[in-house]
Amino acid sequence: MALVTVAACRDVVDAELIRVHLESEGIPAYVVDQYLVGMQWLYSAAIGGVKVQVAAADAPAARELLGQGATSEGATTDSSVERCPNCGSTEIGRSRVQRVAGAASLLVSLPIILWRRAWVCRACSHSWRRSGWPTTPPETDQAEIAVRERHSYPAFRNALLLLVGLGLILFIGHRIQSGF
Repeated sequence: MALVTVAACRDVVDAELIRVHLESEGIPAYVVDQYLVGMQWLYSAAIGGVKVQVAAADAPAARELLGQGATSEGATTDSSVERCPNCGSTEIGRSRVQRVAGAASLLVSLPIILWRRAWVCRACSHSWRRSGWPTTPPETDQAEIAVRERHSYPAFRNALLLLVGLGLILFIGHRIQSGF
């Protein structure tokens, strides 16, 4: 039985939600690379994310089902904006530069963030930049603003605490050297 990838997600949770949705509609689905990404999230960019796969015979039905907007945000499926602008294929992935940067970040144990959103179509080899960032709901933005306002820590207060702490350390060090 040949498996076909119908969605690729950054997070394991998103992939599992898609799998459960497909299986609730009677399409057996499998999640690939979930343990690898679950143990080391930096691997997600290097390996192309957590993939949801179905049997080749079920792929058209799965893509149609996922195209109805029942997927989560992190997925690249039939209905998402991540389609090849040249041929319209959904067989897309991150550019080689981003995959290499993901692998390099694993070697140095630091995340290497590339702000460029480059995508490549596996069907026609066309590459493009994805415009803009995903938008967040206004309720989320309002909640974040409320949290920041409630927990405001001015910079001068932090600087003052730092100076007082350094002063205490210097005072104690001087007292120890002078023999009390």
